[in-house]
Amino acid sequence: MSQMADSGVLVALAGTPLSGGDAKKPARECRAYELTVTAAGAQHSFCLRYADLKQALKPYATDANPWPTDCFSGLKDYVHNERRVRRRGEELRRFVAGVLNQRDEGAIVGDSRLHAALLIPPGAPMQIVLQQVAKQRKQAADAARAAEAARRAAIAQQQAADAHFAQTFNSQLAISDLPPGALSTIKFPRQQHFELRNKFWGWGDATIKGPGGHPWFKMARSNPSIFGELFKNAHFAITTLAGEPLLSLQENFRWMHYEYDLFRIDPRTRTQVPVCRIVRQWTPFAFTDQYEVTHFQHFLTGRVECFGRWPSQFTLAANGTVVCRVEKELFTFTDTYQVHIAPDADCLLFLGIACAIDRIHHEVEDARRRRE
Repeated sequence: MSQMADSGVLVALAGTPLSGGDAKKPARECRAYELTVTAAGAQHSFCLRYADLKQALKPYATDANPWPTDCFSGLKDYVHNERRVRRRGEELRRFVAGVLNQRDEGAIVGDSRLHAALLIPPGAPMQIVLQQVAKQRKQAADAARAAEAARRAAIAQQQAADAHFAQTFNSQLAISDLPPGALSTIKFPRQQHFELRNKFWGWGDATIKGPGGHPWFKMARSNPSIFGELFKNAHFAITTLAGEPLLSLQENFRWMHYEYDLFRIDPRTRTQVPVCRIVRQWTPFAFTDQYEVTHFQHFLTGRVECFGRWPSQFTLAANGTVVCRVEKELFTFTDTYQVHIAPDADCLLFLGIACAIDRIHHEVEDARRRRE
């Protein structure tokens, strides 16, 4: 006797008895399939021919649990060929088990029409048990939905709290016990996902949204020019939403040389503290632009390395561990990037590096177009 268990309901193939024909063809032999349903100590058996089972149960077939059929059954012996009979019986058992254990919050297993199709008498112990199974599955589904809603609410609350912390962490530094010149970092014990979206090609301004679509930072050119890319050595600043400067980015572009200096803003003195320098390394035989990051502050532990091709499949690694991935969205009107920053990595630092590399990339591409 073979059987299958799922969600507390078992279905077994008890036998495949050979019997005589029906009233129309009494001399014709046929096979019947005896199936036994077991749940919570109750047991029910029924025995029907394939045609009768098909008429009663095929309406419950789904794409995931199709009715077992054989297009060439008319050319095959499903009466005396024991191997084929056994295979069909197993297919029917599997189908009935799939119906009774369908992931539909108990809607089918508790349906009285299905009970009638399985020849379960009204009020029989098996019908009562199946109705209890349906109720339990519905309760479990409701509990799962409530737990998922609570999980999503907790995530949304945490995302809002992280976005709020991004607005205050730098000002809190001003009253902290850190010595002068020492800078705090904005790190989180979970991965953070950001969206960088350029506003205009020439100005280079960008909005930076964090998880949940909450705005975190603004990046704006502090010396915008109506002449767009003709204005070199531009200065940018990443600020809070209220405009408090957090990180400044200074371009140093000259012929075939592109670099960016990043500075943190000390909130106590409003002075710029050098953080790192990003330099595009040009080599004649390289298929991708190479970037070198040189850091100047002790809180940037380890060497920062760049891999891949900007902006697709581009990563930043610290101490050999990937801490930032950048992906560009396709088919968008403006440049839109998804930046994924690993847990315990300085979000502000790697967002600044990503913004700087993006600006260098655009300048290099513009220069190539001008030479063509």
